[in-house]
Amino acid sequence: MKQTEQISSTTDKDSIFAQLVDSLGVVMGHDVVALMHVTPSTRIFLDLGLTSIDVVQVANEVTKRYPRASTLAVWVSDRPMRDIARLTIADIVEYIANADH
Repeated sequence: MKQTEQISSTTDKDSIFAQLVDSLGVVMGHDVVALMHVTPSTRIFLDLGLTSIDVVQVANEVTKRYPRASTLAVWVSDRPMRDIARLTIADIVEYIANADH
C-alpha cells in the first residue's frame, strides 16, 4: 500500500469514527456520549450499555452518512454472542470502512 493510500485510509477511519460518535449522540444524547469519553476501544454493549434496539438506531443514523453500511445491524446480530459483548467502536469503524461500496 502506498503511503498516500494509508494516510487516506486513516483519515477515512477518523471521519467514520467521528460520524459514529455523532450517531451515538443522536441515539443516546450528545451530553451522555461526551461524558463517556468514547474511544476506539470502547465496547458498545459492555461500556456504553447499548441494547439491540439502540444498535439498530445507531446503524440507521450511520447509514444516512454511509449508505454502504446498510447491513451494519445485521452484521452485529450475526456475530457469536461472546463476540457481541466485546464489540468495540473500532470494530464498527473497520466494518464501515470495508463495507462494499
